[in-house]
Amino acid sequence: MNEALDKQMTKLIVILSIILFGLFGVLTYLTIQYDNSDKKAVIIYYKGYSSPRIRYRFDTEPWGPIEGEPIEANTSGKYSDYTHRFVMPLKNHEYILASFNDGAGNIDDNNNENYKFERGSYAFDNGQIIRLDKTFQAIKLVTSSPSAFVNQKVTLQLSTYNGKAPFAYKYVAQIPGGQEIIIQDFSNNNTAEWTPTEPGNYTLLGIAKDKKGKIVEKRIANFAVTSLAVKNITTSVEAPQKVGTNIALNMDIDNSSNLELTCYYEISNGENTTKLEATSVGAADWTPSEPGTYTIKAKIESGEYKAENEIQYEIEEEEIELTKLTVYYKGIENPTVYFKVRDGEGDFASAQMTYDESKPDYKYKADLDVPFGSEVLVYFSDGFAYADDNNGQYYKLTPGVYGIANGQMNNLEEYEGDAEYDEGFQQGEPGQGGGDFSGWWPFG
Repeated sequence: MNEALDKQMTKLIVILSIILFGLFGVLTYLTIQYDNSDKKAVIIYYKGYSSPRIRYRFDTEPWGPIEGEPIEANTSGKYSDYTHRFVMPLKNHEYILASFNDGAGNIDDNNNENYKFERGSYAFDNGQIIRLDKTFQAIKLVTSSPSAFVNQKVTLQLSTYNGKAPFAYKYVAQIPGGQEIIIQDFSNNNTAEWTPTEPGNYTLLGIAKDKKGKIVEKRIANFAVTSLAVKNITTSVEAPQKVGTNIALNMDIDNSSNLELTCYYEISNGENTTKLEATSVGAADWTPSEPGTYTIKAKIESGEYKAENEIQYEIEEEEIELTKLTVYYKGIENPTVYFKVRDGEGDFASAQMTYDESKPDYKYKADLDVPFGSEVLVYFSDGFAYADDNNGQYYKLTPGVYGIANGQMNNLEEYEGDAEYDEGFQQGEPGQGGGDFSGWWPFG
């Protein structure tokens, strides 16, 4: 029993006894019963585990056994909604730290912080604590989610106990540095909605005021607000690369836990933009078909949450391995030879043939640079009205040495000396397919 309170109660009994003696002339022994347990002990009315155990330590003493000790059933007749009751005299101590377990490996230790109980009576309901020997108090501040994204709506609600109605509620968000954002000023609504616009670790406050003007509060520290982000775009090969190279694209996505993402790329060379679908983790393959400086934008979406990032990527003209195609010709006088790769893009290129009689039966020669292993379409013209284009079919040559005379073609690497003509090729009539072919390029 509290020593000061014991002295006061003893003095009260003596005074009452003297008064009664003076009134009745009889010395009367007066017994007064009072419960001072809230003043000298911690009393916890518990609801949670069906067979709870408590492990505790006093403020300056070591912890008790790790398994704790059983909590007795609540047979006090008070607070019957609570199944168990624990009483611990504090003696000269100020508080106890405690955790609860069910004896089967499940522990409630307030997220490793433990629960602190000072002198007094408490109602404990699955982590929610009410101080029974106090009047108006804030019990718990809860949010609709344990963390949030930028632009995500968060609902806050403050629970209170006792106090004089009506009540008013205020909600505040504090960012590092102390700046305060008033989510809701004092109002009779005990819930508020907050939509954070900047990432950071916030302290959230729920403040309640009763009719008498008494103010209580609860807070949540380190409420994390993050921003969905594409931190980086990675490529399987570094720029620059050549046309036709297969390039694997990937996104480094931040703060996407528990979100269903739609990911894609927008790839632009300044003239054309292509949308490239990606997997839910941002993977895609890209094969550029044209040279240029590309802007690659990585975009992600999940409902109202969106993020993007971009990089520049250089694509160069495909390197073509060139080899020689030598053509000896006899037919049109002073001919120009026109040529392009079969199925290649672009128009025909041209080269002026030079006079050359080093090969029998031929008068002109041209050495052409063509892609290695390609099939080349060839025809001849005088640059005005006459063309020799094999009746519109063109001469089809591969790198090597050829002779074409009056519509017939020989592979001069296979046949030396007099040409053996291929009857499958016929000379086009003068004027067929003619025209101005200057400036044409075969490789597109």
